[in-house]
Amino acid sequence: MGDQANTGGENEAADNRESERVSDEDFRRFLMEEGQYWLDDPNIVGISLARKIRDGNEAVDVAVRFDVLGKLDSADIDAVGTRAIPKFVKIGTAIVPTDVVEGRPEAHGDPRIVNPITGGVSLGTHGDTGTLGAVLRHVATGRPVALSNWHVLANSGGDDRAFQPGPDDGGGQPASFLGRLVGSGALDMDVDAAVASVDTRQVSPLISGLGVAVTSVARPEKGLPVVKSGKETGVTYGIIESIDKLVSYRIWGRPLRHKIRICAIKPDPSRSASGSFAMRGDSGSCWMLVDGNGKPTGQMIGLHVAGDTSLKLAYACVAEKVFSKLGLAPLGAG
Repeated sequence: MGDQANTGGENEAADNRESERVSDEDFRRFLMEEGQYWLDDPNIVGISLARKIRDGNEAVDVAVRFDVLGKLDSADIDAVGTRAIPKFVKIGTAIVPTDVVEGRPEAHGDPRIVNPITGGVSLGTHGDTGTLGAVLRHVATGRPVALSNWHVLANSGGDDRAFQPGPDDGGGQPASFLGRLVGSGALDMDVDAAVASVDTRQVSPLISGLGVAVTSVARPEKGLPVVKSGKETGVTYGIIESIDKLVSYRIWGRPLRHKIRICAIKPDPSRSASGSFAMRGDSGSCWMLVDGNGKPTGQMIGLHVAGDTSLKLAYACVAEKVFSKLGLAPLGAG
């Protein structure tokens, strides 16, 4: 393999000492100033600071990881209009090695009509179907709203109706009408989120499968255990792998891949599921912190926006930013 299969050089121990000294602030600046340039490349779909992957396992040394659709030989790089990934990049004052892995992020929905409505169930429009993450309170109106992704609730060509279950799960008819898009949602570098009114059901703050309600938001931290309940893969447990990763994924009907800063979540090896970790249809699920006894808590750290099945990762935008941009509060908050 050529430049897009880079595995580092001979001085990996020294390189790792440099990467360990990269501050969070310097890496965020790198993502915002240079990361977008790299994500304009048609073959590059993710950038993060992570441990290198060797023979399918994590190594001890840290690198700037580039997720690519395919590792290319040097001769093919020019032919497909992509760029060679350097063996090292400069972040702040540190010279950091790079790593290249193949990945393919995809925007990722209990198909029954649920009343009272809860989190963790199918929700959608005639544009897409995903998961209703949780029922929250819209601060401006004081009314309960159903939280999911922009690409689930606001991407239906002007049709603002939301259905539960979503059309992909047999909904989309008058009997499954839930409410309408509130505002326009938010789709930017920080969030992929929107809310719908709840016009035809009673409401419950609980998330199906978890037995907890969103009571607060918490900042994600690397290594923390988390759990989500999605309509497609149900309850799955994970570990936060990275709190600053820049990825791009396709949203139906949009010509360009959407770029977004997310936290990356890997499966918790101590609680591995028999099925898939996250799939299409889980978009909109709430990722919640797990306590020291292994139980879900009411602290939400992120909103599931996409996943990468080849890397076995789930991607979530930060809950604090979702609440801030959409004007949300826990359902029971005054």
